[in-house]
Amino acid sequence: MGMWDYNNYVLKVQLHENLTDSRFIEFVTRWDYTIDDFFSFQESIEPLTNEVAQKIMQFFVSYNKIDLCPDNYNRYEPVKLPFNKDDFYDSVHILAFPSGTLHLKKKRRFQVMIENLWYFLTFDPDDNHKVMIPLREISEDEYLGCIQIYISKNTKFYSMNVLQEIIEDLCTYLQTDSGVILDQATNEVLYQYKPAQ
Repeated sequence: MGMWDYNNYVLKVQLHENLTDSRFIEFVTRWDYTIDDFFSFQESIEPLTNEVAQKIMQFFVSYNKIDLCPDNYNRYEPVKLPFNKDDFYDSVHILAFPSGTLHLKKKRRFQVMIENLWYFLTFDPDDNHKVMIPLREISEDEYLGCIQIYISKNTKFYSMNVLQEIIEDLCTYLQTDSGVILDQATNEVLYQYKPAQ
């Protein structure tokens, strides 16, 4: 089973909350620093943290209906770093970085990609690697976080009812209005979460 073989169900949940460390938000939006300033500031506030990123990780560690606790994690493929459910600060640290991406993996069960969608930063090599001001501002109604769980359509571990229950529980827990199950190959929506009125 692989994320990119397209023979998967994708459980996709989007969040309006910013996953970025609040100290970074204040620093980053000054738009008057170089890449060296950026990384010096990061080192001065490590480890990065964020309440929503912490809450996301807590869901995977503590979910009690089925085992969603990952075996491995990393910023990128291959996902081979051992995951410690009692000390997952590094996963939160990765998510709390501006435009950070975290990969999780449960062997032979599922893969997860969690993205912090708040500002991908670029630095101008022709201007002393000074940050380039983004051409657009992020609007208040944008989704700033995205969780995608990839589960093989050939799974013997999860029925469609179980997948729907995971989406419902994750959306309720994170208090978000956006949760779907997709067919990765066709992008067809197989189930859409509807918040209680």
